[in-house]
Amino acid sequence: VSGCGGKPGAVWSIDLSGPDRQVHSFLPGGGNVLGLGGLAIGNDGTIYVQTGDGPLDPASNEWSNTLLALAPKELTVKNYFLAPAKAKSSSSGATPVVFEYQGRDVIVTAGSDGRLYLLDSQSLGGEDHKTPLYQTPPLTSGNREVWGGLSSWEDSDGTRWVLAPVWGPVNSALKLPVTNGPAPNGSIVAFKVEDQNGKPVLTPAWASRDMNSP
Repeated sequence: VSGCGGKPGAVWSIDLSGPDRQVHSFLPGGGNVLGLGGLAIGNDGTIYVQTGDGPLDPASNEWSNTLLALAPKELTVKNYFLAPAKAKSSSSGATPVVFEYQGRDVIVTAGSDGRLYLLDSQSLGGEDHKTPLYQTPPLTSGNREVWGGLSSWEDSDGTRWVLAPVWGPVNSALKLPVTNGPAPNGSIVAFKVEDQNGKPVLTPAWASRDMNSP
């Protein structure tokens, strides 16, 4: 987090295989490195970083509400996805999650607009960097966000799950088949990763009981 301990919000790498222990760093211009759970790492070593607090203009090297894919050693930008923002200063504090699905890495990240975005590691957001494989309806209401870290696992029958911590009540636009009573403070919301017309989608499954700090 920018300013913590007097240090900028950035990413550093140290190459422990070389005698000089070469250090690289990436500072995302006018945006901060966000995600309370830190970074996410793909199966090929790609580093996925959620950033925010800057205008949505990659030409100015200021990355806002953006998922960056960084090369693991040099930390150069390989690709990026621009998530829609509520406002110029808004940002998402959720760490993305990466997992293998049907032979390729896919990423789920949260935008400050309260949605989850499902992304292909080979082409984050397509040619315009703004087109995900799939996006959910808003999970959150008002000024609340998905905050903390996204989680994923595959159960014994091969179903892939994604869980998101939602602060405040769940948005009425998200149609959940199973809930566990009113959750005005917050909850964990679960999705199944399923195929729809040849592409993966996030299907709402259930929400937990009310939680003060999901």
